[in-house]
Amino acid sequence: MSETKLSEKRDVASWRVELRDAIPKGGSESLQVEVILGKAVDMDPREISQRERQLVLFKGNHYLFSPYKVKTQTTKVVLPSTTIESYSRDVKPVSLTDTAITYGPYSNVDAFAEVSALS
Repeated sequence: MSETKLSEKRDVASWRVELRDAIPKGGSESLQVEVILGKAVDMDPREISQRERQLVLFKGNHYLFSPYKVKTQTTKVVLPSTTIESYSRDVKPVSLTDTAITYGPYSNVDAFAEVSALS
């Protein structure tokens, strides 16, 4: 895997992944992509004492930002706490467990699709 720039979206960090075996023309492959978005959260308040409660606002995309059309995709936001005050319900399906919010599965997501998520 190596960092690269896409001609369509030069301002976006992108990664090139080389598969062990080529996908035949007309074929398909399933990939699992894990992304850690540490800078996609805002802490509120920014500083607290150990006894104070701090909220986190996640700002991101419901979809994997990909240069390819994606046949099926699920986005899972894993949280460090069971205290979830609110989350985006704009794009369905969405489900909530103790410490995770799952968006999707979504089908036939267009290349570079974006739907803002505020969790």
